[in-house]
This record gives sequence, C-alpha cells and structure tokens, in this order.
Amino acid sequence: MIVASVYCHHQLTMGVLAGGGCIGMIDVGDVASAHVSAICNPAAFGRYIVSSDQGISHLEVATYLASDARLATLPIAKHAESPTTYSPLFNTAKAQRDLGLRRRLISESVVEAAHALLDKGLIRSPATAATHSRARIVAGVSSRSSPALTAPKASPK
Repeated sequence: MIVASVYCHHQLTMGVLAGGGCIGMIDVGDVASAHVSAICNPAAFGRYIVSSDQGISHLEVATYLASDARLATLPIAKHAESPTTYSPLFNTAKAQRDLGLRRRLISESVVEAAHALLDKGLIRSPATAATHSRARIVAGVSSRSSPALTAPKASPK
C-alpha cells in the first residue's frame, strides 16, 4: 500500500494525468493473506498471480479518490492527456483456487491509503497546508528552511 500511496499522490495531484497506462492493484492485506495461505497450505506450489483481474487506469484511481468527501479538497486530476491504450488482464484463478484469495475492493484500498497519507501528514489538504504555513510563520520558522534539516552551527572555540 505504501508504494501505491506514493504513486497515487505523485500521479494524481499534478492536475492532469499523463494517461495511457494501467497497473494491476491489490490491497496489501490481501497480499499478506495470500502469503500466509501459501505457507500454511502444503498443496500450494509454483507461482501465483495476486492482483486485480484487470489493470486499473490512473484516471480510475483519481475517480476513486475524488468520490471521497474527505479527499475532495485535494487537487485530484479529472482528466488524462491521452486515453488508456492498454489494460492488462491477469489470471488469478490459481490463487483464488489454491490460496482462497478474496480481494478487497480496489476503490476502498485506494481511499484508505490516501486517508493514511493525510493522517500521517505525508500529504496535506489545501486547508491543512495553509494552517501549517501560518503556524510556521508565527513560530518564526521560514518556510524555506527547517530547524530539523539545518546543520547545527559550530560552537565558538
């Protein structure tokens, strides 16, 4: 979910999506469950595809985010520069059969990942960012430098 979170933040807050691409997506909890099932099932062997059955486009992810009230203030892209040209299909039947793979809805996973990014302060809504900037100014901290990122001054000898 972390990789998807960073990916979603970077791709979806730029205003316009590049378009044209799709990726297989799945909730990290579903991946963990599949791993546990593979370890605990002596009949499990070989490779398993643990993914969505079809690629999810960048614009679909943006649509999931835009449909959530808490995320509505984020600058989420509403269109792509080019249409989706390829949407891969993934055969997950073996994982479903042997590992009991049951997937959570991608829309729920994406929205939950975005909420986690907001909660951890890794992305900010425009209102939160404005409040944070005002607080830094009141505290006398320049927005261009941070005490945590500034090297300590050498002590006089």
